[in-house]
Amino acid sequence: MKTIISYLKKDVFLIFAILVLSNPALPQEAMSMNWEGFFMNDFRTSILLVKSMDGKLTGSIRMHAGSELIQDDELSEVSIADRQMKFYIEAKQTRFEGHLSEDQSSLEGEFTFPDGSLHPFSAQRKKEGPDTGDKGTKSRADAALLSEEEMQADLESLSEILKENHPRLYAHTSEAALDQALSLSNNGVDTALTTESFYLIVAGILEKIGCSHTVARIDPDYRSSLEKRPTYLPIHVYADPEGLYYLSSVRPEKGSLQPGCKILSINGRSSGEIRNEILDLISSECRRSTGKYNYLNKNFNFYYFLLDPADAFTIQYEVGTSSGEITLPAVAFRELIAENRIEAGKSPRHSDPVPPLEFHLDSLYSIPMLRIPSFEIRDMEAYLFELDRIFSYLREFHCGDLVLDLRDNAGGHPIFAAQLLSYLTEKEFTYFTRNPEIPDFEALYHPMAPSENHFQGTLFVLVNGGCLSTTGHLLSLIKYHTKAIFIGESPGSTYRCNDFSFQVSLPNSRIEVNIPRTTFITALPDRERKEEFEPDYSIHLNVCDLLGDKDPYLQAVYDILSSKS
Repeated sequence: MKTIISYLKKDVFLIFAILVLSNPALPQEAMSMNWEGFFMNDFRTSILLVKSMDGKLTGSIRMHAGSELIQDDELSEVSIADRQMKFYIEAKQTRFEGHLSEDQSSLEGEFTFPDGSLHPFSAQRKKEGPDTGDKGTKSRADAALLSEEEMQADLESLSEILKENHPRLYAHTSEAALDQALSLSNNGVDTALTTESFYLIVAGILEKIGCSHTVARIDPDYRSSLEKRPTYLPIHVYADPEGLYYLSSVRPEKGSLQPGCKILSINGRSSGEIRNEILDLISSECRRSTGKYNYLNKNFNFYYFLLDPADAFTIQYEVGTSSGEITLPAVAFRELIAENRIEAGKSPRHSDPVPPLEFHLDSLYSIPMLRIPSFEIRDMEAYLFELDRIFSYLREFHCGDLVLDLRDNAGGHPIFAAQLLSYLTEKEFTYFTRNPEIPDFEALYHPMAPSENHFQGTLFVLVNGGCLSTTGHLLSLIKYHTKAIFIGESPGSTYRCNDFSFQVSLPNSRIEVNIPRTTFITALPDRERKEEFEPDYSIHLNVCDLLGDKDPYLQAVYDILSSKS
């Protein structure tokens, strides 16, 4: 048995090498070749090479945690010969050797760290249009409509990739149903479509798989061009199973729309129809509705744009017992993200920098409050230091209660979640069942000791549909190894999820698809492996809570403590 902290100290370079920012890289437009994949399961990594007129190869390696660039290093000693790629990352004293497929569309290899440890990496070639030498590939920003033949070819490519790689493709849909969905004719298509219209078909197909890591996105360059169009709904809304509600307008308007009023229809389509159509495009674990609603409320306007780009929007609404109608001019996407009440007030955009830990004493009851917004931790040492400092404080001052806020924590690296768990339980624990495909997680397959400063009081855990991936794993282990009280709604992920993903671009539409290759399962007894996760106290955030800056989750903690006093 060993502790998480001993593992981190032993292999500190492994994570440190990932998280340190470094030198500027070559500009994107100068690149001629680009392979992209995921390193250590969570970090999107691009190898970018350029070949000069004299045949010399130079390049860089870029790594992202979510949408944030965390590594940008120049490469040296770059060579490609006999389908072998080699390079050296001087800033990290790390070498790479890999093997290219015959058409150079895929790359498999290993990084050798300074301590001699080997770490596998696989990637797919990204097509960048004429600059990459892929003369036959369209630039979607300038392309005309996709033909039926092009779309069907993309769906056939998608089908082949899914069947070859996805570990649980038929967990939530049958093979026959998925095959039917992957046929263009069965989607009622008999004409050419725009890329964004075809994206709706692809997203709808992937939703049936019931996996939050099996998702599609429009090619970033093309999406950027879409976001410049002044055809977006100019209001912010909030959706829940009861309806669609108005929050605010991008531009001042003189109508009688009031924050909190119910929207009945937009451009003649009922709000229920709009909401349900978007929900059917959102991939979620086990097709869980809480995860779908959480994502919908962060991305409603872009999804609605895909359904109905227009110059103006006629909105029918209800205020109390009266109703009204107003027509508002459309706006560009940049005006929408300048002020988004939901994202600013409740759920920061993933691109915004967030501290790894937020700790304070509640002003009303002086309850210790620990919020961890993400396990995509950039500064490992700061995270470990802060965790130990916080739990040392809790023990020193004999704190009897702790609120752990994991709402909207979409996951990250499991080693950071395991470290947190060591402070929450007094028992030894094993994090994952062994996955022979992922040797990098070896420490997580063995029993680990709790921290000396583990918390001994009453633990309240706040959860919602934005708890995904690693956070779903962690919640299942907290539930089993502690007596924590869970408050909120069913998390968006469970004890099991698929990942170790790679990305592919469909050949004609260039729609990017994230494809998981293996399944991670927490080390629980069979009887505890349940897809369902019902909190002890169920909370459903409504529009009044949102507009009134109320926190019914925290109020539930107050009510529980008051009932005990």
